[in-house]
Amino acid sequence: MVERASNNTRAHVKEFFRHARAGYEQALGHGPRDGEVWDAVSARLASPYSRSGVRYNQGTIDFTKIAQPWLRHAALE
Repeated sequence: MVERASNNTRAHVKEFFRHARAGYEQALGHGPRDGEVWDAVSARLASPYSRSGVRYNQGTIDFTKIAQPWLRHAALE
């Protein structure tokens, strides 16, 4: 019988893959704010939920959802 992974194990695996992807993107010469989908932790976006403002939970910001090209461009600036 295979036991299910605990939440802690899943969190570590997700964090490992986030770091691996960020390292891969950096090796390709891409910054965390170069694309239209940003990783909130890698882009160092502040969190309103921590006292220090440091973001610990991963999340993405998807600018492709903005339909107007001029507004998407302005938001990416």
